[in-house]
Amino acid sequence: EGDAQEWQVGPAAVLAGLVGSQCSDVNECGVGVSSVAFPANGSSVAACPSGSICNNTLGSFECGCPPGYDGTPGNCTECEARTYELAGVCVSCPTGSDSPRGSAEVEACVCLAGYTGPAGGM
Repeated sequence: EGDAQEWQVGPAAVLAGLVGSQCSDVNECGVGVSSVAFPANGSSVAACPSGSICNNTLGSFECGCPPGYDGTPGNCTECEARTYELAGVCVSCPTGSDSPRGSAEVEACVCLAGYTGPAGGM
C-alpha cells in the first residue's frame, strides 16, 4: 500500500489497529466496513453511526458529523440557513449575509442586497 506508514513494533501496535510484525495502519473507514476487527484479541468495534462520517487515524479511527452539520456522531443536525459549520458547530453568518442550509464554510455566506463585500461577508 503506497501511502501506508510502517514500523517495526511489538504486539501493542496490533491491538491499536495496526497489523503484523511490520505494522501498517488499518483503514478502519474503508468502503463497506461495518465493523472493525482486531485480530490480536478477536475484538471488534462498530462502524460509525448512521449519518456520521469516519476519519481514519494512525492506529484507530474517529467518528464525526459531516461538513455542514453539528452535533455528535449518530445525532448530527444540518446547519440552518444563514449559518455555516465551523469546527463542528453551526455559527451565524456575518451581519448582512446569508447562506443555504448545510453550509460548511464561511465562504458560503454571501452578501444580501444592499450589502457589499467578499465571499464570507468578511
